[in-house]
Amino acid sequence: MDEMREIVTQEQVEHVFLILAIAGPLAGLVIGGLAARVAHRSSSSVRVLALRGACWGLLGTANWLLWRLYNAITSVLGLDTVVNLVVNLVLFIALGGAVGWIFARRRGAPS
Repeated sequence: MDEMREIVTQEQVEHVFLILAIAGPLAGLVIGGLAARVAHRSSSSVRVLALRGACWGLLGTANWLLWRLYNAITSVLGLDTVVNLVVNLVLFIALGGAVGWIFARRRGAPS
């Protein structure tokens, strides 16, 4: 019987995330600009929406950075340890809470 192996390797995932980290902001910039042009916005609005699209595209870069951070923590603490689970859980809850708090503050929601 053949030896079990992964369907997707860590290197393949790393490669895809790196492509998204680079292409995401560029694609967001182009899509935001095109969306503003299609909506017949002024040239200043086109710039604003293009930059907004680039900012959304930076989520691909953030994903790559978080992937690298997760792998660094996991390689130090071990994949199958409770400590690794707790550290990653606390880290990602804290990051998610911070991002949620920032977006709530920008929208004027009470803190």
